[in-house]
Amino acid sequence: MATPPIFIVGVQRSGTTFLRLIFNRHPEISIPFESNFLDVISAAVELDFYDWEQKKSLMENILNEPLTQKGGITFPDMDKLREVHSPAEMISALFDDNSRREGKTRWGVKTPHYIIKMHEILHFFPDARIIALVRDPRGIFVSQKSISWGAKQPSKLAYFWNMAIQSVEMIETLFPNNIRVVRYCDLITDTEEVVKSLCGFAQCDFVPEMLDFDNHKSVLPKDSVEWHKNSVRRPDPRKVEEWREKLSPFDNATFVHLCGEGLKRFGYEAIKPSFNLPQKVLKRLRSAIYYS
Repeated sequence: MATPPIFIVGVQRSGTTFLRLIFNRHPEISIPFESNFLDVISAAVELDFYDWEQKKSLMENILNEPLTQKGGITFPDMDKLREVHSPAEMISALFDDNSRREGKTRWGVKTPHYIIKMHEILHFFPDARIIALVRDPRGIFVSQKSISWGAKQPSKLAYFWNMAIQSVEMIETLFPNNIRVVRYCDLITDTEEVVKSLCGFAQCDFVPEMLDFDNHKSVLPKDSVEWHKNSVRRPDPRKVEEWREKLSPFDNATFVHLCGEGLKRFGYEAIKPSFNLPQKVLKRLRSAIYYS
């Protein structure tokens, strides 16, 4: 049987790039930067996969998708589409082709926001191996706050984090053999053991080169390097708890109130604030989450 594709997902700044670079160092596995092909193929539900022009147009739309372009994913020989008769076959043809041109035999995808689209992944790829990274939302917020595109309001991040956790719990319940959940803190503090375990789950051999953190041959788009400086070096365990010093008491209280159940579910300490948020503020926060 062909080995299943690997999908790495998680709320942004949860270690998905770090883990993607580790797997991309494997001599047999290619995991490009990112691709948002799901939205493209999901919008083509009525496409006739026996119509050459329609198939060609869909592949062009996938290749023109911004994240796919940014990841440098190409498909030089369109004639290969003649044997493709489903969305899954098209995506497999695309990533198989890119893997072979890298001298590799297996492909994967790292797209963080697919954590809320894992049901779609399994619709197209029922045998997929999904690695879902989970990080304390307070650590994510501190990390995102320092970059231009990151969340600036804790309530909005809390909303998406809760939605991601609900998605994880749903897939764990319905498709337990297809998903492995990894806490960011465990990946950072016990990297080798976690990666070995993930290799077993993903049905690939662990090779020491995966932990060659000084090997910068793994491709990152130039304009993304500044956001992922920590992803190409040995993990720093201090990053796990830095939110304790950088997060304001009010923001901590916001996450404790809005993400309390999820924090407990994954063993994160829900440090109760030394003050109670006014009911007026709590109502405003809940409204912000509802309308976001």
